[in-house]
Formats: sequence, C-alpha cells, structure tokens
Amino acid sequence: MKIEKGTKYNTVEIESLYNDLNDYLDSHINYPGWKKGVYPVKETAMNGVQEGNLYVIRDAKQIVGTVILRQNKD
Repeated sequence: MKIEKGTKYNTVEIESLYNDLNDYLDSHINYPGWKKGVYPVKETAMNGVQEGNLYVIRDAKQIVGTVILRQNKD
C-alpha cells in the first residue's frame, strides 16, 4: 500500500469509494454514523484537496482509503 497526497483528479474515484462505504455502513453497524449524501461526500474530498490535507491510500492503483489530516492550531 502507498499513501500519497490527494489531487483534484482523484475526487471522482474518492466519491465512488465514499458512496460504496456508506452503502456498506447503511446495511451494517455504522459506528461513525455517516450517511450517504451527507458525509463524507465528494465536496469533503474537494475541500481536503484545496486545503492540502487530503491523503489517499492506494493498493496497487486503486484508492482504498482516505484521510484528512489537519494541524491543531492550539
């Protein structure tokens, strides 16, 4: 697996990942309480790319996860 900074070119694939994840969570125990169309959504990824804090996790060439890392400003 490889972790790399997300780009605007990743957002369509990330949106698909988020939708698939939320479909899974809808039919299983949904610990984070995420909802399809609410969070996470494509705009979540786009904002992370614009802020420079979205990273994608790849297995081979496929994105299998994302993370947004924000610096604590305290």
